[in-house]
Amino acid sequence: MTAFHSIGDYMLNKVVATTINRTLGCKRSGNLPEVVKRKRGKNTNMMSKELDLLDEIEEIRQKAAKHPEQYTVDYAIRLASAYVAAYAGYKNRNDWTSELKKHPESKYATRIAENNFHI
Repeated sequence: MTAFHSIGDYMLNKVVATTINRTLGCKRSGNLPEVVKRKRGKNTNMMSKELDLLDEIEEIRQKAAKHPEQYTVDYAIRLASAYVAAYAGYKNRNDWTSELKKHPESKYATRIAENNFHI
């Protein structure tokens, strides 16, 4: 099991992953969605992983525009981050944030070091 910063971080990770899967109907891989290639119309060509990822992020934007009360800025960014992280092969939020902590030049590590980090 992955170590989480707090029970709140664990619960948020689960809620975001569950919501992504329910909202966008994607497959799961660990705690984050698996970026899925889909067929479009009669064309049997599959979209590239990059184009599919952009399509998923655009879908978040469209849903946020239609239902802004359901998509706070933080929530929408976490959804988009989850797709990018899954695309990059990370299993959960702690995996990629742990990597950022190892790089003192990252904004993430700098904020934590300065005790200027919002959970």
